[in-house]
Amino acid sequence: MIEVENLVKRFGNLTALKGISFKVKRGETFAFLGPNGAGKTTTIHILTTLLKPTSGRAVVAGYDVVKEEKEVRKMIGIVFQDPSLDRDLTAYENMLIHAGVYGIKNPRIDEMLKPVELWDIRNKVVRFFSGGMQRRLEIARALLHEPEVLFLDEPTLGLDP
Repeated sequence: MIEVENLVKRFGNLTALKGISFKVKRGETFAFLGPNGAGKTTTIHILTTLLKPTSGRAVVAGYDVVKEEKEVRKMIGIVFQDPSLDRDLTAYENMLIHAGVYGIKNPRIDEMLKPVELWDIRNKVVRFFSGGMQRRLEIARALLHEPEVLFLDEPTLGLDP
């Protein structure tokens, strides 16, 4: 599902990734653990096509992250470390826009918002949500198009156990 071989990322004189390699099989849960500055977010940004590696190779869901970025993006869901919701829209509107980006004709928004306990407040503007409610909305949004691979950068940030 994910194959990374000798992945390197340099920013000028700073080497953020020093030739990491790993594989994640379909159905596996994989976590990066390490101190701040260890390259976890940089790796996720490369795997989600937001950054290009300096060298090495990465394949996600059978697609090369450099040569086939559009195909990779169709196969993944991502919850970024920093909030990425439109805070001036409702929860429902945020989900609807995401569905439009992925060309989903009949989005199952209720099926995504009910398990994260946001269906009853779907028409409330997101700026009035708590941090945990916003995080749950981002997770529901990332799952809306049924991705093959889900990336969660700092997934427990703002969430209660």
